[in-house]
Amino acid sequence: MEITEIKPFELEFSRNLPELLHQLHISIALTTYQAGKVIIISAPTAQTLNQRLRNFRKPMGLHYENGQIILATKYEVVVFNNAPELAATYPRLQNRYDALFLPRLSYHSNYLDIHDVALGENGKILAVNTSFSCIAELDTFYNFKPIWKPDFVSEICPEDRCHLNGMVVKEGKAIFATAFNQGDSPKSWKADITQTGVLIDIVQNKIVLANLPMPHSPKLYQNELYMLLSATGDLIKVNPQNGTYELVFQTFSFVRGLSFYGDYAFIGTSRFRKTSSTFAKLQLALQNDQCGFVVVHLPTRTKVAELRYKNSVNELYEVAILPNCRQPLILNKEREEYLRAVSTADWSGWRKAKKRKLE
Repeated sequence: MEITEIKPFELEFSRNLPELLHQLHISIALTTYQAGKVIIISAPTAQTLNQRLRNFRKPMGLHYENGQIILATKYEVVVFNNAPELAATYPRLQNRYDALFLPRLSYHSNYLDIHDVALGENGKILAVNTSFSCIAELDTFYNFKPIWKPDFVSEICPEDRCHLNGMVVKEGKAIFATAFNQGDSPKSWKADITQTGVLIDIVQNKIVLANLPMPHSPKLYQNELYMLLSATGDLIKVNPQNGTYELVFQTFSFVRGLSFYGDYAFIGTSRFRKTSSTFAKLQLALQNDQCGFVVVHLPTRTKVAELRYKNSVNELYEVAILPNCRQPLILNKEREEYLRAVSTADWSGWRKAKKRKLE
């Protein structure tokens, strides 16, 4: 009997995906808390697709803005800055990369179950603090500073009362949020998870939409509000003025993680969690049990490309666009090069590795 070797993190993709990413001059960052990885998908040429994996403990929300990545992990939120002057001289592979994201700052948030993150006013970082049912500002003195909670939540305490998970930030201020219900008791959202979700207008302090099937990933793009309905596999566009929405595209997969670029929407898909009673309820409505992302052409509302993992990755949280780079690299603290990279306003370079003395 012939034994076929199974390669971890093996994927398949539509033939036009490398060409599309290459033409758009973008790369895709994926977070998978299940596999403990940040994955960067890039197309150095119109015919080739690369993936690079970095270990992080339960990576969740990932936000890119102005050359900076904000990443939420299990116990901390890490800020990475792009150092393009160091990318070309990366010691392991010189003249390969056109962007290099290095860790610059780390907030020891501890266990808050942070979901979405974004850049707020005056460089402050905003985070959806799911455990404490609030939107928080990360603080250098306390673990977090609460700045908003839903009116239906009576107190800020670590009970995950409504499963607050997503937020929209405009000009540094949170303006919309998503939650799985309007409950005010510990994990009350689990009772009827597929029918009680809400979209909240933070500015006007009102519920815009209710009875939603597991809302995730609200995003503002070209002044239009979009969102994913995970339990039905839908990308929708919301009219917050009259509290209605229209279907843009249906994936027939469990969806979570959304980004836009040009005429395209990038939608993350996840496999059903075999041990979850909630996921068991969804299998009747969602036929596509796959993990990866689909690319939707917004003007025609059609799928034009996709990527799927054959193994190793079952659930994604975020799908983020890294613009203006075809070969980016992100370093975690595991690699020795992280300690050797030095960048200032006047000088940038790689320090030589120090030899360990024998004791």
